[in-house]
Amino acid sequence: MLTPAVGIFIFCFFVVGVIAGSPEFHKPDGPMKVVPFWEMAFHHYNIVLTEVFSIPAVCLVGGTVNDFQDHQCQVYWTELLKSGGLAALPLAGVGLFLMMGLDALGATYKRAQKKIETGTSAVGGTVTNPPDAPSDFYSWFYCFRPIMVELSTKEQVKVYMPKEAPMPSPGTKFAVFEMGKSLGEKRRIGTVYAPHVAVIRG
Repeated sequence: MLTPAVGIFIFCFFVVGVIAGSPEFHKPDGPMKVVPFWEMAFHHYNIVLTEVFSIPAVCLVGGTVNDFQDHQCQVYWTELLKSGGLAALPLAGVGLFLMMGLDALGATYKRAQKKIETGTSAVGGTVTNPPDAPSDFYSWFYCFRPIMVELSTKEQVKVYMPKEAPMPSPGTKFAVFEMGKSLGEKRRIGTVYAPHVAVIRG
């Protein structure tokens, strides 16, 4: 899950550059200079860090002596809040992705565990030779090991099992459970056949 999180962080980082360089967000004092969005992203973070480490003491401790200073401090805090909020976009994007991803991961494993523990509504099959199946985004994201299982109908299907589980040998009897559709395809999980599993169809 860390790999897509890094991708989302980089994407959001460049989005920061695009927004920071837009006329709606940044109004230059002089002639407009066209800057690549990736360069603008680094420039924006440099500006934010500079502003954070150079907060006027009068604004920090609250010792304004007239309305003009009070107005200047309000403008400074408003601009810092706007710039800092934009700078926090990559972390917010990664945080949202991890929160949603971990929630989906936990729900998927709970469903799989419940189906295996109850041991009902399973389809019987046999692990093919070789047992390995091509990896895909679903197996990679949910940390599953994909294997090929041949059902009694001679249909070969991809079945997912936990990565920490030992690789089954070709010919091993397998119990396959339907997990419904995910990412546009029908997904199945499986475990080595055990006596408590009630195979109801082939």
